[in-house]
Amino acid sequence: MLEVGRTSDGYSIRSLIEFDQEEINDVISNIMPTTASYSASLNLAAAVANEIPTDMKLDIMPISESWTEGVGYFGDVPATVDGVSWKYVNGVASWVAPGGTFVSSISSNYPNGVFVPTPIQVNISGSYTHTYRGSVDLLADVTPFVRATFHGEIENNGLAVKLAESEFITGSVLNVKYFSSDSNTIYYPYLEFGWDDSTDSTTLTELDNEVCDIIFKNIKKEYTDEGKVRVRLHAREKYPTKTYRTTSVYLDNKVLPVGSTWGVKDMATGEMVVDFDTFKTRLSRDDKGSYFDFYMDILNVERYYTFLVQTEIDGTKMTVESDKIFKVVDNG
Repeated sequence: MLEVGRTSDGYSIRSLIEFDQEEINDVISNIMPTTASYSASLNLAAAVANEIPTDMKLDIMPISESWTEGVGYFGDVPATVDGVSWKYVNGVASWVAPGGTFVSSISSNYPNGVFVPTPIQVNISGSYTHTYRGSVDLLADVTPFVRATFHGEIENNGLAVKLAESEFITGSVLNVKYFSSDSNTIYYPYLEFGWDDSTDSTTLTELDNEVCDIIFKNIKKEYTDEGKVRVRLHAREKYPTKTYRTTSVYLDNKVLPVGSTWGVKDMATGEMVVDFDTFKTRLSRDDKGSYFDFYMDILNVERYYTFLVQTEIDGTKMTVESDKIFKVVDNG
């Protein structure tokens, strides 16, 4: 588990997490259409949350020193002290400051992902605020930090997750346990990259009748966890006006309105693996109809999923779920 909070004795609990820089560079350089306009967010799924206040703010701080992950377990007797701790970066060498040393801002030549000759001071830390009845799962924007590591303006020593303030209050317990990459679940920590890859070049008519059929085409029953898949949609009125013609009116395809989005749902948990977002999951449109591209390697293998679209037609907002379920398998 990755724990954050404080103990009744007034001690702070912080967690450190680091993502592989080569993988980050590969996504930005080889998958995205641009190295400038994108977002990156840290996602942690909560397993247990105890004594959390109505409003709880967490800081996501870039770490300025290299550290070594520990190999021990909570119940080890005697305790395993190899690796990072409050005092040590690797079980031997001490932190410059106990609890970790952080950098919150840098002078950057890439403040928005595009080179500028005069450096600009940029805040590269992130934060997450849990509100009353809000989700305890952590979702924090870390785009400035990721951008800085990609352009080599700061070394990627990972991120520390800690309480934003009042870490050291005796008698005031607060504890949240997030799943780590070593837990046997599907809720592993991950960085989510988002960008707008949509295009709009169509001569087709836009669907303007909310009494309609939206059909997901070319969905296979099984995909390997690699590569990109293009999913196309067939959209038409449910009861089209009949005319004298040599082809069926039911074959006519229209495009969904601008701003329509797509998503992916895990069939076992009912959770959205990829949620609707007008920036990250905007539908594209061409002369064949509406479509979107999806990278299968972001999904867990041996699980079942389905695609959805969300749109607004003639003032009616609707979510349509595909009746075609697919499984993702290991590419071997």
